[in-house]
Parts: sequence; structure tokens; C-alpha cells
Amino acid sequence: MGKNRGHYVYNGLNPNEYEFSDKKRNYMLFMGRILREKGVLQAIEITERTNKKLIIAGPIKNKMFFNNEIAPRIRRNPNINFVGPIGGKNRQKLLKYASCLLFPTLWEEPFGLVMIEAMACGTPVIALKRGAVPEVMAGFSRLICRSVSEMVAKVKEGKYPNPAVLRRYVIRRFTTSQMTTKYLQIYQKVMNINQQKARIR
Repeated sequence: MGKNRGHYVYNGLNPNEYEFSDKKRNYMLFMGRILREKGVLQAIEITERTNKKLIIAGPIKNKMFFNNEIAPRIRRNPNINFVGPIGGKNRQKLLKYASCLLFPTLWEEPFGLVMIEAMACGTPVIALKRGAVPEVMAGFSRLICRSVSEMVAKVKEGKYPNPAVLRRYVIRRFTTSQMTTKYLQIYQKVMNINQQKARIR
């Protein structure tokens, strides 16, 4: 995005607002808007190929797509549970207890906030290499996949980073305080340039 010109600021979160758990339960999580480009069908495929449980959470943004392509596969598979849009404590529980978050995005994702939300809760992310994924997941490159088959293999392998390491990674790189500091630095730089131009005139 922008071909590396100009400035960028990563999204941030307040770690105090995210509950941590190193105790995980026996389900994978897909959390996001229910759209084709978000990769929900790929998450279902991973579940079908691994025979593991999957919880799908998020608002339906395309009813025809959901009714025709997603709902029939959910009905056929007792391992899949669709819980719809979710927030507050329930969202926290889903994030912190998941064995992993599946992020099989099909578009050039500009960031992917749910990845850092999951890691802040101590939950590993298995993601397709699209958009900002390689930057957001730079500390855990072995969990970045080039295909759904590779994601299936990672899930079957089940070798994930320590939950505390995941949380420390987010605190080191993706907090709201770091985000606001970076914005302020950019604003200051712009103001300094404008002041210099004013003096030259």
C-alpha cells in the first residue's frame, strides 16, 4: 500500500483491555465479517480437513453468500458453531480460550486488528500471507502460510508459541501508546516543515 512511500502507523490496542489465558480449549476460532474475501470458507475447509472444532463469530455482511455457501456446510458439520456478531466479555472469552485463530484472508488486508487482539490474549494466529500479514506476524513467521493446505498442516502439527510470548510481542509493537506517539511524531514533522517553508518565504 503506497509502495513504501510516505509514513505508516500500525494500529494499536490497550493490553489492559484484553484478558490473557495460557489455558486453551479444544476449538479454533474465525472472527470477522462474514464475507467471501475474509476467508470464512477456507476456515471451514480447514475444519473439515482436520476434524477439529471451529467457532465462527462475526456479522453476516452478505446474506446470499451465507445462506447458499456457508450455512449448508455448517449444518452438515457438528464441529462447526456459528455464534454471529459478538462483543464484550463473550468476545474476550472466545479469543483467550481458542487453541488458535484462523486468519485465511483472501484480500490484501491493510492490517487485521483481530490478529493482535488474539495474540494479546495469548492465542496464536495461523494466517495466509496476504497484505499486512507478514508485517503484523513478523515475529512468528512460521505461522504465516502460502496456502490452505499449509494452514491445515500447521493446525495438525499444533506447535504454537508460548501464550506469554505472544502477548509480550503485541505489547512491544502494537499498543495505543505507540500508535499515538508515532502519529504525534509525524504531525510534528509536518509542522516543522511548514514552519521552515514559512520562514523561507
